[in-house]
Amino acid sequence: MDSIMLFRMCAALEGYLYFFTTGGGAFARMDMATGDVQLIGNASKHIFGKDDASGWMMTIDRSIYALTNDGRYLVEYQADSGQMSETKIDCDYYKWGNIAGWFEKDKKIYIYPRGQREEVIFNRDNRNVSRTEFATNFPFMPFRICKIENNVYLFGETGNCAVKRTLDTGKEESVILGERIEDVRHIVPRDGVMYILTAARRIYVWDYRINHIKLLCDAVIDDKAYSMAVLEDRIIIPPFHSDEIQIVDRESGKIFFEKNKPNDFAYYPRAVWGKYIDYCENDDFFFFAANTTNYVLAISKKNGAISWIHPSISSEKLMQYMFEQGIDCFQEAYYSLPDYISCIQNHSCLQQGACKEAGHEIWMRVV
Repeated sequence: MDSIMLFRMCAALEGYLYFFTTGGGAFARMDMATGDVQLIGNASKHIFGKDDASGWMMTIDRSIYALTNDGRYLVEYQADSGQMSETKIDCDYYKWGNIAGWFEKDKKIYIYPRGQREEVIFNRDNRNVSRTEFATNFPFMPFRICKIENNVYLFGETGNCAVKRTLDTGKEESVILGERIEDVRHIVPRDGVMYILTAARRIYVWDYRINHIKLLCDAVIDDKAYSMAVLEDRIIIPPFHSDEIQIVDRESGKIFFEKNKPNDFAYYPRAVWGKYIDYCENDDFFFFAANTTNYVLAISKKNGAISWIHPSISSEKLMQYMFEQGIDCFQEAYYSLPDYISCIQNHSCLQQGACKEAGHEIWMRVV
């Protein structure tokens, strides 16, 4: 039986999507062509065993970088050597949701926390971490960022201003927008403008060069949004709670909907989390991670064609991996009881000593 394979974020590298699973933090990669999932031996000690492992991942050269969801550590996986290393970055201002954004420039990773007005820089060559407090006492904590050339623009969750920071000089400039934007969720630069998506599915277009902003499309359905893919002629917003993929014409703002999903598409609700939250990309596709569904949503950059990839691995194989990594208590939301019983009857599991005092562990968790 296939395991439920959920992951909030992923990173693309040479035909594979790398990710940390929700409900355990197992490190894995999925073949983009077949959906077959392979578990990778070295798990991050600061991610493994966690329920909501990592919401930030990126590919740089032949390495995968991730930020732990509590904001405490940056994790690096080197694909060639298989080595995984962790560096403390101390961005744990909240329980989770600590990062406004990040990017790489000149072998440095720039990280912008939500809970502090500062810039955190990880040097990829010597692994040193440095911090710089912003000079401008702007009236918001950073919630989202947008990098354009040698500048980074910082936005609050709600408001009518942004701060432009020049990376090499540290010069800061407050910019007053012509609109008050509520609940900013995603910002994408393209063709000299920024596309700003709100939680209510409004999309604004801001020409930052002349400081002109306009509303491209208003909210038309009762659903949330978290991210969007901006293509040559359209913008695609994946479903959050609804069943519809929203398509917006970049020129006119006209909205279309598409109900294109596999017959066996399944949704596993987790509190307020939606079906699709974040994505990664390569030269050809955007890949929206299977946050609470059994399919990755892939969107062609060439023509906007939508396709689906089903992450596939046996439940027993995943449990065996978890046992070997030292986890012996599983959440029923992600693993079935019959598969669990089958796995603990396997001699290799028993030899690992994974079932030692399991009854006591279950009792303590329940009561």
